[in-house]
Amino acid sequence: DLIAEIAGDSLGYYADYTLPAWKSGDFDLRFHRRVVEADPDGITVDVPLPQSFDRQWGGGTVRKSIRDGIIRNFAVENLCLESEYEAGRPKDEDHRWIAISVDNARDGWVRRVDARHFVSSAVVLFEGASRISVEECRSLSPVGEIGGYRRLAFQTFGEQTLFINCYSEQGYHDFSVGKSAAGPNAFIQCYASDSYGFSGALGGWSCGTLFDRVTVENAPIKFTNLELDLQGGGWSSANSLCWMCRAPQIHVADPPGAHNWAYGSRGQAYGGGSPAQ
Repeated sequence: DLIAEIAGDSLGYYADYTLPAWKSGDFDLRFHRRVVEADPDGITVDVPLPQSFDRQWGGGTVRKSIRDGIIRNFAVENLCLESEYEAGRPKDEDHRWIAISVDNARDGWVRRVDARHFVSSAVVLFEGASRISVEECRSLSPVGEIGGYRRLAFQTFGEQTLFINCYSEQGYHDFSVGKSAAGPNAFIQCYASDSYGFSGALGGWSCGTLFDRVTVENAPIKFTNLELDLQGGGWSSANSLCWMCRAPQIHVADPPGAHNWAYGSRGQAYGGGSPAQ
């Protein structure tokens, strides 16, 4: 099956450090679309799907979706948010972790928000978020440990989300897509400085991610097989693109049955995808 094809059932075997194998249902992609046309040969949806549905790997299903209580047409803007922490404890975590989180919502934006001293995220969009824009926001001086679920400045698990003109400093994963983010999702003209870890896809086969003119000063951008990293992230991304990005290293590799690309980008290239230029 597909899990065996992408070696999700044997993470860590080569290093004698076995991690739980991926199982059917662990990393399902769920796309919410509107059917605009249907005939005996198939359906047409309003937004393209960045993932194929191959019969040999189990295909896919189409189901009617009823999302009760979803919030629409909202905006959060022009705020300066600061999390108070104990002075003299630069790794204090007994204070607010996330400045703004969005879930079960669509057709909205977060704009011109500064988030200072938060442990984890300035803005995180969870699985129920779609058609959300995050514009001209900054994650400044995070306070907390370096690693785990911390310093994930701008992150999405949603679909059809956009981060544009955002800035992050001292992040662990400054700009990232989470597990099985259905996409498409885009980060455009974003800038990260003094990073402690890579930006990109964090494992679990997210798809349809665009990094367009993203700069990460001193850490990699990765759309690749993370293998043991992040507790067995495995193939992190499919059908994703780095376009005119800059980073010391750009890791782009093609998973079985899909592609990842990098064009017009500057950085040492790694992986078997279309290499950075």
